Amino acid sequence: MTAATGTVLSVRGAVVDVTFRGAALPPIDTALIVEWDRPEQLILEVRSHIGTDTIRGIALQATAGLARGTWAVFST
Repeated sequence: MTAATGTVLSVRGAVVDVTFRGAALPPIDTALIVEWDRPEQLILEVRSHIGTDTIRGIALQATAGLARGTWAVFST
C-alpha cells in the first residue's frame, strides 16, 4: 500500500482544492481522508485535476472549520 499526502489549498463550501507537490495525483472518483482536529474523518471525493499538482474535490461532510494547510491522504 502506498500513500500520497497533500495539503488543503482552498475551501469554498463543499469544494476543496488539495495540492500534492512531488507526488502523483489521486485518480478521479477516488477518496481522500482529511486529517483535521475533529473526531470524525472528513472524506473528499476527487472530481477533477487542476494543473499538474492539484485536485478539486467535493466534501462528503460539512467543512466548517477546515483550514488551509491541513493534510489530506490518499492510500492505494
